[in-house]
Order: sequence, then structure tokens, then C-alpha cells
Amino acid sequence: MQPVEPFADITQEAFHRYLNKTPHRLWFDDARYDLYKSWILDARRSEDHYRLSRNEEKTRSRVLQKFYLDEDERLCCRDDTGRELRVLRDWQLFNVASNTHRGIPHGGQEKTFNIIAEQYYGIIREEVRWLLKHCKVCISEVIDVPTIEDRNTNQIFL
Repeated sequence: MQPVEPFADITQEAFHRYLNKTPHRLWFDDARYDLYKSWILDARRSEDHYRLSRNEEKTRSRVLQKFYLDEDERLCCRDDTGRELRVLRDWQLFNVASNTHRGIPHGGQEKTFNIIAEQYYGIIREEVRWLLKHCKVCISEVIDVPTIEDRNTNQIFL
């Protein structure tokens, strides 16, 4: 018997559609990621060659206090407890969450989220929940094969 692939091919596309419908403040698309990186690089070079609105300047100031670039120039963040976390771009969320979930033999939503939250910035618990609700391995462990009585109740089983 072949092992079950935990996520169908269309799950990643559906996950990205879900993310686009529900953006949040931790969400980093390429534009935001690159903007933060450029502010940090400009600050290193002491360059302020552009004008910012008052709100943009406040945001830039917060970014420079909380974010930094690691030795590979990847964007990282210091959280409120002082932990240093790598910032995930929106297109990285699926792979990080699914690989973490597989790496802890389908250990559940909370365990998966906690491991991700120890290393990365930019994903929230609800996104992990959404993805793991679509894990075929976890679904098959939770749902029993329907019995004859179940078939008569018009319930739908996977």
C-alpha cells in the first residue's frame, strides 16, 4: 500500500486563495518584504533620499526597531519576547506549514503552529488550522469508514 500524500495538488492553490481573501498585519507579500528590506539597507547606508508621509515615517521607524537582515540578507524580526524570527513571505507559508506538519508525524494544529511560531514570523494560527483541516492523512485518521446505518442518514463522508 502506497503512503497517502497529505495534501492534494489543488490544496496549495486553495490555500493561497484563502490567504488573499483574509490578509492580516503579519502577512508579507513580495512588495512589503522588499520595502522593509530597502528601508533597512538604506538605514545601513544612512540614505534618506525620498520623502515619506508622517504615517510612512512612523511605520519605517517601527520597522527599523523591530526588523533586521540576517547574514544572508533575509528579513528577520525580533518579537516582543526578544526571539529572533525569520519573516515568511506569503508564498512560503504553505511549504513551511506542510513540511513542519509532516515532520512531526501529523502532530496536530497546535503543535504544528507552535513549532512554526518558534522560528518564523508572518503566519497566524488560523492559517495553520485552515491548511491542516485539508490534510488527507489527518482526515483519514479522524473519520471512520461509514457503516450501513451511516449511509441511511444521508451524511457525507470523505
